[in-house]
Amino acid sequence: QYRIRNWNDVDRSNKYSSSAKEGTETRLRYFYNHGLLGDSKVNLTSRVHYRDNGHDDDSQELEYQARFNFAEYMFNNDFIKTTNFVVAPKYKYVWEASNDDNYDNRLGFDIASFHELPYGFSFELNFYVDQHFYGKDQEFDGGRKFKDKNFTVDMEAYLYNTTNLYTNGNVGIDFNFEGGYDAYNWSQEKKFGTDKDENAKYSLYALPTIQVNYQATPNVVVYAAAGAEYRNWDITGNGEASHWRWQPTVFAGFKTTF
Repeated sequence: QYRIRNWNDVDRSNKYSSSAKEGTETRLRYFYNHGLLGDSKVNLTSRVHYRDNGHDDDSQELEYQARFNFAEYMFNNDFIKTTNFVVAPKYKYVWEASNDDNYDNRLGFDIASFHELPYGFSFELNFYVDQHFYGKDQEFDGGRKFKDKNFTVDMEAYLYNTTNLYTNGNVGIDFNFEGGYDAYNWSQEKKFGTDKDENAKYSLYALPTIQVNYQATPNVVVYAAAGAEYRNWDITGNGEASHWRWQPTVFAGFKTTF
C-alpha cells in the first residue's frame, strides 16, 4: 500500500494558520497474511510501515506490527457485528535525518476495532499505547522538566451513519454523519495546553454532509459532497478546549471495485 500527500498552505504569511502543513508526505506499508493461528479463528498479519513526514520537518519512521485479529470471537448478533478487532504489539523507530541524537524508540501495542450497528450506524474505537525511549532529553511541562522517557496513550472514537435520501437509476443522494474524538491524547509527562503544562488534549468534532453518488459504470462510482465540520480547531488542551466553530467543507472522488 502506498500513499503520497502534497500539502499547500494558501496563507503564506501564516498569520492565521501557524501550524499549517507544507510539503509532501510519503507513506509505504507492506502486509503479509500468515493466516489463522493453529485451530483458532485468530488471524495474524505482519505489517511493515515507513513514513517520511516531509510537511513539517525531516522526521521519518519505521515500524513493525504483528496484528492479531480476534473479530470472530467478538460480538456478532442482529444488533452489533464486529468486523475488526485487532491487537497489535509493535516496535517503532522515529528519527530526524539532520539530527542523529534526536530519535525515539517506541515499544507498545495498538487496539483497532470496528463495529456495525442497526439503522446505518457504525462505531470505530482505536487505542495507541507507546513507551518512548528518546535519544536525548525532551522538554516537558513548559521547560520545567527534561526526560528521556515518556508513556503515552492516544484514543480515537468515531460514530458514523449513512442514510439514503433519494435514489433514481444511477443517481443516489445520501446524508452522511461522522463525529467523535479525533483524537484524545494522554501523556505521562506534561506537554499539552497553551503553557505545555497539561497531561492531555483532545479534538472533538461533528461532520454532517450531503453526498451525491453516480454509478458511472458497474465498477466505478463518482461522488461529490458538501457540508460543514464543527470542531475545537485551535485550543485543544484538556482543561482549556475552546474556539468551537463550523468550517464549511466540500470534497469529491471516485471508488473503483475489481
